[in-house]
Amino acid sequence: MLFIFGMLLLGSCSKQEDAVSASPYLSVINTSPTAGTFNVYMNDIQINTAALPFGGGIAYKQYNPGDYRLKFTTASAIESLLTKNITISNSLIYTFFLMDKGDKLDGVLITDDFSGSVTDKSYVRFINVSPDAPSLDVAITGKSNLVADKSYKAISGFIEVDPGTYTFDVKDHTTGAVKATSESKVLIGGAHYTVMARGLMSDVGTDQAFSAQVYENK
Repeated sequence: MLFIFGMLLLGSCSKQEDAVSASPYLSVINTSPTAGTFNVYMNDIQINTAALPFGGGIAYKQYNPGDYRLKFTTASAIESLLTKNITISNSLIYTFFLMDKGDKLDGVLITDDFSGSVTDKSYVRFINVSPDAPSLDVAITGKSNLVADKSYKAISGFIEVDPGTYTFDVKDHTTGAVKATSESKVLIGGAHYTVMARGLMSDVGTDQAFSAQVYENK
């Protein structure tokens, strides 16, 4: 088992300074809008050290290229709530977003393109992971849209911005109304960030309400 584990996990590393590697990298982010937490398994080997809360993530880890079963369970059980077959390839970097809840629990695997990055700029992208949200835009607060018209599960590429401290407004694409504003975030030169529109706009109950989060991809 130790030999298999060593072959599966080649290590972990920040990918801000190294966008291309011989072996693929994968991170996982939990955007399922519940109060529950999740454990994550690659081919039945747990890859998280602590159960992932809403908005929590596993930093990039390096794996051998190939086909994997990515499994999600509750923090207290090993039965699969969702199992997805994924394929990861050499020299590519990926993020898997866990989305929705209950019998609609799902996820998408995104290829992260860090090519062309420079250390005197920061990089921002936007993803709509709110299951009941309309098409959305995102803007730096007080400025014009960075990204427009992203429906559920849609993601933009990375956009270059100056390093600095920002908040981001998530807006209804049709009306332009601001639906959520992120907390203030310091964007560092050479780093990459994902603005996530997450949570539920209606029928929240004990689940997570709609909000905006700035997540550093590292």
